[in-house]
Amino acid sequence: MDRRLAIALAAFALAACGKNGEESRAAAGPAGCGQDAEGVVVADAWARAADAAQPGTAAYFTLCNAGEETVYLAGVESDAAATAEMHETTRSPEGVVQMNRAERVALPPGEPVAFAPGGAHVMLMELARPLEEGGSTRLTLSFEGHPPVTVDAAVKAKTGPSKSHQNH
Repeated sequence: MDRRLAIALAAFALAACGKNGEESRAAAGPAGCGQDAEGVVVADAWARAADAAQPGTAAYFTLCNAGEETVYLAGVESDAAATAEMHETTRSPEGVVQMNRAERVALPPGEPVAFAPGGAHVMLMELARPLEEGGSTRLTLSFEGHPPVTVDAAVKAKTGPSKSHQNH
């Protein structure tokens, strides 16, 4: 999917929903980033299924900063992995795709930031347990100067163009 289309769809989904309180704003699924929202809103959190033989998998979500100043995502933890790292996907002028660790991610006010397949994502490494389709994993997102947000990410089947993140 074209990155601009994915961002536009995420923005539409975020704009269509309203505020329902701290816990529901951090729940997996659409959340609001409209005039009634506060803080950082997490929407559509999910992780790829992984069996016991896999060393890791990836998690995705969309963030929206409902504040008036840029907020920085500084880290992510998961109850299913010993290590969770934020990664950015870049493409060289020669067309080589590379995954690079991101120390922090800027969340400009009112602009959705998507962690999606083929783009930014969270690598869940050294899995403590298999992630089975239909289950969930708890993600805790840490921000510079702001309280953390915890969300339950639904585990979805291994489908789509990027079934494995083991090679980076």
